[in-house]
Amino acid sequence: MHDGTGQQKIIRDKLERYIIEARKELPEILDYTQVSPSKFIEQVEERSSLLIQLGYEENALGQMTASYEFSHLSFQEYLAAKAIVKQWLPNSRNMDLLKALEPHMEEEHWREVIPLAAFLSGRDAQPLIEYLIERNEKCASLVDSDTGKLKNDTGIIALHLANCIANEVPVNQNLPQKSILIVLRRKRILENQFKTGEYRIINVFDTIAKSKYGNNYYDIVKSELFTHFEE
Repeated sequence: MHDGTGQQKIIRDKLERYIIEARKELPEILDYTQVSPSKFIEQVEERSSLLIQLGYEENALGQMTASYEFSHLSFQEYLAAKAIVKQWLPNSRNMDLLKALEPHMEEEHWREVIPLAAFLSGRDAQPLIEYLIERNEKCASLVDSDTGKLKNDTGIIALHLANCIANEVPVNQNLPQKSILIVLRRKRILENQFKTGEYRIINVFDTIAKSKYGNNYYDIVKSELFTHFEE
């Protein structure tokens, strides 16, 4: 259901088709099942609170068919992240995390999936963190000489990095300091992200301060304050 378009609901015909495709892509996991896609959907709806039927919509043939969505967006985001990390998506065998996520970096509806996937990847997320640091450093250098504002920067790349650190994604020792410094220096644009969009936002500054990177956070805050005071 999270097919890269931000789709949150799906008609039954398409859902059944995705289940059939998944079974073909992952025979070692799903080939054993004897339950039809239609029966499987009914069982999930009846036995769990994962999927709920919204009503009916017209399909491509002009017929009315049931439509579904996850009962809570968090289920969809977690399962999307899990599918990426486990390489369960179509044509994703041997695809590393960064390659899978890079096309979605600027997409609003991936703002929770990206840090979740980073956390689930553990130490394999380091290339992603390095990429986010590099992207943020490039954003910070694109200053409009007339307005003094950053050009073409929504702050979502900074938010991905901040959420990865807040979620305690394990990285080499020098990367948390670098990441936290970027997050602090991009505080204003991050705060704009907190105020906009339909997606829930945690206060990443408080969360980082309470995380295992908290000591690094406070040391960098003190250093930045003293630097500005001396200037």
